[in-house]
Amino acid sequence: MFGTFDVKKDIILPKGYPSSVNLPNLIKIEDSIRTLWSPQWPVAELGPINDALRASGETLFNQHCATCHKSIERTNPNREVKAWLESSVGTDPTMASNFLTRVAKTGDFEGQYINVPGIRKFKETANQSQLLVHSVQRVLIGGGAGATFAVPFQLAGSAEVTIGDQKLTGRFQSLELQNEKFLEGILDRKSDLKNLKVTIGKKTFTFANSVEAFNRFKSLDGESVHVESISNESVLGEAGSRLKLKEAAPVGYIYKGRPLNGIWATAPYLHNGSVPNIDELLKKPASRTKTFQVGSRVYDKENMGLVSTAGTFLYDTNQPGNSNAGHDYGDTEFSADQRKALIEYLKSL
Repeated sequence: MFGTFDVKKDIILPKGYPSSVNLPNLIKIEDSIRTLWSPQWPVAELGPINDALRASGETLFNQHCATCHKSIERTNPNREVKAWLESSVGTDPTMASNFLTRVAKTGDFEGQYINVPGIRKFKETANQSQLLVHSVQRVLIGGGAGATFAVPFQLAGSAEVTIGDQKLTGRFQSLELQNEKFLEGILDRKSDLKNLKVTIGKKTFTFANSVEAFNRFKSLDGESVHVESISNESVLGEAGSRLKLKEAAPVGYIYKGRPLNGIWATAPYLHNGSVPNIDELLKKPASRTKTFQVGSRVYDKENMGLVSTAGTFLYDTNQPGNSNAGHDYGDTEFSADQRKALIEYLKSL
């Protein structure tokens, strides 16, 4: 928003940063966005939707896509748009990796509490994502007043963490990443421990959400296990709110799977634009085109995308960050007719 703010040095409590950002107007703008609807398929310009194919495509969509891409009522002013983070789908991780691992000098932030409320302080360098979150938090507090609340848990980052053959999944209030390894996660409330789970072999454990069972895992079949019994590499501290790993573990980066309303108007596809049209996206990754032209404004209504044989720039999926891998469909391989049916259904969203 091109605003400015003044860093007020923390003493005992984290302080807010006075800012030029007009927060009331910003809230009005964000509220007004709730009234916007996704664009519908332009029948007059691109032709009608085939109802029989659309119905067939809806069945396929519900079988293979709806778990991650939730449906919404596009014209409902009270609709909630939820972008799901089920698991990694194997797409190119470079964008997420860059965002979460890029390090910068902290400058005036050095010595400031990282989070609100805070325990740890910035050193000479930090992840840029931490600096961004820190700045937004302090501007929202504003006015130099002492912090009295935690960052909303729904804003926490999600991560999949693997320790040997063990996998930890959860939402963490902050991530410390070093060489693309997960070091530490912090949860802001005891009640949110139920959002963490540990999978060991074929057994999944979740936190028992009670004072008596605090610091204990409870499996989905009711068995209770003390957390220290699960792994010598993971311990809890600070009344169970912090999970520490003695050895860093690999991070599986996850992108959000959003509702697909208006998807016809957003080519090229995947987060890095590595697939020119929906027909290509519905193929197995190995069968997708490796290079194509971008920059064309001519719409490809058959394949749902932009014409990829005419453009101003050659997109090469072999270049770093440009991979078109992932987002496949398990053992399912859609036929040409099934892809057409799915495209016809997506037109109707």
